[in-house]
Amino acid sequence: MVRVIDGDTIAVEPSSALPATSEDGAEHVVRVLGIDAPEMHYTDDTEPDCGAQEATDYLDELLVPGAAVTLVHDSEADEIDRYGRTLAYVELETAGDVGELLVANGYAAAWHPQGEPEPDRFSAYQESMAEARAAGAGSWEHCTP
Repeated sequence: MVRVIDGDTIAVEPSSALPATSEDGAEHVVRVLGIDAPEMHYTDDTEPDCGAQEATDYLDELLVPGAAVTLVHDSEADEIDRYGRTLAYVELETAGDVGELLVANGYAAAWHPQGEPEPDRFSAYQESMAEARAAGAGSWEHCTP
């Protein structure tokens, strides 16, 4: 793992299976499948959405630079999104499914694009989101959906 970009996007080292997506060839961008975290709005003057910095910080705690991650593709979802990012579940040997952790701790919501097939893990993510929301975990404590 190279770096955390925001609460649902990371950069990993390019490889033959994951060619570089950055102009300098140093990284390949991966969007965590099945979730949506609040937006940081890096490309415009808009303030980050409520909970965006907390989601990014939480993911940064989970995925320290150099951490070994496993990318798992879904049986239903596309492998690449319209921005050229890989769409995959991100797993850590020590902590398991990163998307599930983000949702269960209230830093992301279960999500997939309308009109697209439901990802394999979506139902489990929805259950975790309902529990996190009911408990006021993470961003659910102070952000309005």
